[in-house]
Amino acid sequence: MVPALHACVMILATSHAPALSGLAARRDARRDEVGERKTSDAAMSTALRVRGGDFGITYVPDAFELTVAGVLLGAATAWASVHVVSQNDELIVERLGKFHAKLGAGLHVLLPLADKVVFKTTLREQVLDVPPQQCLTRDNIPVTADAVVFFRVTEPCATRYAVADHRQALTNLAHVQLREGVSQLLLDDVVQARHNLAQILHQGLNPAVQSWGLEVTRVEVKDVNPSAQLLSTIEMQAAAERMRKAVGQEEQGRDAVSLRGGLSLSQAVRATPEAAPTMDDVIASINQRNDNVKSLTPQDVLTDLRAGNARFWTGKAARPDLTPMQRRALALGQAPKVAVLGCADSRVPIEIVFDQGPGDIFTLRVAGNVHGSHVAGSLDYAVHHLNIKLVVVLGHEGCGAVKAAQLAEADIKGEQPYLRDMLLGMKKDLKANSKDLDSIADPRARDREAVIANTRAQVHKILEDKAMRAKVKAGELLVVGGFYEISSGVVDLFEVVNPELLK
Repeated sequence: MVPALHACVMILATSHAPALSGLAARRDARRDEVGERKTSDAAMSTALRVRGGDFGITYVPDAFELTVAGVLLGAATAWASVHVVSQNDELIVERLGKFHAKLGAGLHVLLPLADKVVFKTTLREQVLDVPPQQCLTRDNIPVTADAVVFFRVTEPCATRYAVADHRQALTNLAHVQLREGVSQLLLDDVVQARHNLAQILHQGLNPAVQSWGLEVTRVEVKDVNPSAQLLSTIEMQAAAERMRKAVGQEEQGRDAVSLRGGLSLSQAVRATPEAAPTMDDVIASINQRNDNVKSLTPQDVLTDLRAGNARFWTGKAARPDLTPMQRRALALGQAPKVAVLGCADSRVPIEIVFDQGPGDIFTLRVAGNVHGSHVAGSLDYAVHHLNIKLVVVLGHEGCGAVKAAQLAEADIKGEQPYLRDMLLGMKKDLKANSKDLDSIADPRARDREAVIANTRAQVHKILEDKAMRAKVKAGELLVVGGFYEISSGVVDLFEVVNPELLK
């Protein structure tokens, strides 16, 4: 059986010999193609190792290259960890975000990656330029001032951790101190004695910046520039002073020279120009006036007020006024002699009627000279803080508010709410403090009686306050009423204090 199978296979092989030869040829061709591909891939791999970047393929270094790179990286890290600090400089080093050390002059090596220099400063003196600021002097004169601040860092740790930006903080603080310093001085002192301002700035800045690790060594004021008009006034005053000195020197040198029939120069000159008063002189004068006011009794003030009104209605008013310097000095504070609660009527100029000047009268003006919560607060301030000795409630001839308060209630209720409430209150006061006004036939007499009744009611309201009554009882305060007759200018001041209110 086996020989028979072998014979069959031989027959088939002989019959299919051409086909089998073709298969063998194709197999050999495939083997050659695969071999060529392997050779090409090897060459490509070598090319890629050399020029891998051209094909976007990661470069794979060998061991030698890795060693060289490691040495170079270590050297760079070591070099970055070495710090040389110059003389009078200091560094603040943090390790992993926390304060680690303060480095002074010399060579220092830090721990790579963990240590970091976060702050570098110098211990030498530094200069800070303070930009110009608009300031008001003590006498309320606007000036533009700027300064230079010299400072140094004494404690770098505090400078780093106590304030975010020490130069900006010092600049802002210098702005505030500059305005405050100028406000403490008069214009003459600011312009002529800048060292005083510089001293004030230094005294204000140095204690404030010590917590920041800073020390202000000195402050210099660069420029103080008033307005052009003020500069012109100052120059005129200086010119007048130089003229006075020149005339005085000429008199001393030529007393023997006769002029105009044998008269000496000093006799020929009518009057030697007086020196222009300084701001200190004006302030001293006003302070003296204020001291004099404090020494007056309530009756003295009342007498002075009556004398002023007499000057007014007789046409001999002094019309007190202030010079520019006096107005500047007056801005420093007030010391009025009297408080007057008057009507808002434009025909009642209180200071003019009593021939008083600026700063003499603490004036309260409201329609119908009506007492209310706001008026009470103002009078409390005048009496208890300004030490007013006299309070006057001043009504006047032809008061429209008093006339309106005498209308029927139905007519009054048709007015605006605030006006309605004020008139209804005045109507109630008139009924309580006057006789039957309708029984008075003469219109002018009835008008006067109504105004006086309203004035008396407001005085009583003032004395309802316990503190006011106590001062009146102690003789420290006088509260009076008054009637101003517009047609004649006369003010009739009358005491209307009810003794029952003082019990």
